[in-house]
Amino acid sequence: MENNFDIGTCREDEVFVDLGAYNGDSTFSFIENFGNYKRIYCYEMAASSMEKIKQKLASFDNIIYRQAAAGNKIDMICMTESDIDSCHTIMPRKGRDAAEHNQVWVPMVRLDDDIQEAITFLKMDIEESELEAMKGAKRHIREDKPKLAICSYHNNHHIYEIPRLMREYNPQYKLYMRYNGDMNDSLASEYVTFAIP
Repeated sequence: MENNFDIGTCREDEVFVDLGAYNGDSTFSFIENFGNYKRIYCYEMAASSMEKIKQKLASFDNIIYRQAAAGNKIDMICMTESDIDSCHTIMPRKGRDAAEHNQVWVPMVRLDDDIQEAITFLKMDIEESELEAMKGAKRHIREDKPKLAICSYHNNHHIYEIPRLMREYNPQYKLYMRYNGDMNDSLASEYVTFAIP
């Protein structure tokens, strides 16, 4: 997450939620660019990634680590890690043996249940699960009106469905879309939709 000072600013009492924290790079960038904060929540499914996050952010206080997926229900999901560090596959719950193919069970949570305090900034990069995670954070988005930075390229329909849901939850949001990828890349990827209250 690069800084976007022309879109919005952050205060010292920010409660930042990083869904798809990967290796802690976005959280580290948030701290580096915006400085102080009240609390940060880092969500990541893979144990190997979670260890990297904790190492990278070890010198910072008030960070809560959650090895869980975010969605619109409370459940357990089966996940398999690939050799590519940032790539994980969620398997259907029924008919799968978690002991096969390095599969592990991880909890799925709804942010509306999992975080009790008001949030001020919500970032999502969770490989096609953004819409369901937004539905699971509906109360936070409607009541807290956090700044949103949500990846909109993992599925073709996300390019319009994510902004539509942002506006449905809070019609006052001002929406911006940014391309954060390589300018020479011909693929329509790395688009992030920002919502600023």
